[in-house]
Amino acid sequence: MKVGIFGQGLVATHFAVGLERLKEGEIEPHGVPLADVDLPIKFEDIEIAAAYDVDPSKVGRTVYDIAREVMPPTIEIPRSLKDVEVREGVHLGSMKNIRNEVLGLERNLELEQAAGELADQWKSLDVDVFINVITTEPSRPFDTSAQILEAVQENRVQRLSATQFYAYAVSQYSKARGGAAFVNGIPVFIANDPAFVDLYAE
Repeated sequence: MKVGIFGQGLVATHFAVGLERLKEGEIEPHGVPLADVDLPIKFEDIEIAAAYDVDPSKVGRTVYDIAREVMPPTIEIPRSLKDVEVREGVHLGSMKNIRNEVLGLERNLELEQAAGELADQWKSLDVDVFINVITTEPSRPFDTSAQILEAVQENRVQRLSATQFYAYAVSQYSKARGGAAFVNGIPVFIANDPAFVDLYAE
């Protein structure tokens, strides 16, 4: 199962390092919920295929390099993370008052184009599941799925949060591919927003 990660901060870096150490047998899956349940997909089957961020100090570098900077020196960083390069994502203003200098596909592309660019990357990597752990951001729910589509098509950058945009982009990728999952790890309404539920149902 191939995974894409939005937001290569501490949460994502600990996840990546922990996952690879589990897979290599360096640590035991103590405390992992459902570790003994017979699930069809094991943690050994999970491969981190893509990572996205907007921090200029991370984009273009590997998850291995980032992990070496933030993890304690006593932890051996799995060399497999050298294969995962952090790519440029979007922020849609969510980094305002947090960082002065940020990157973002929206600098050069309209939202519909950015979604297409991301979908092309995901298609080439064959990503199955996306995990969103970007910086917590404000957002406003939508009333209908049509409003989401309209906001993207009209390039209303200020209306969408980065999480909402990623959820939209994954929904379109999933529709074309025949399935993909979006797991939201921050407090932006997606799974409990009827507009996004309808968008995914479509």
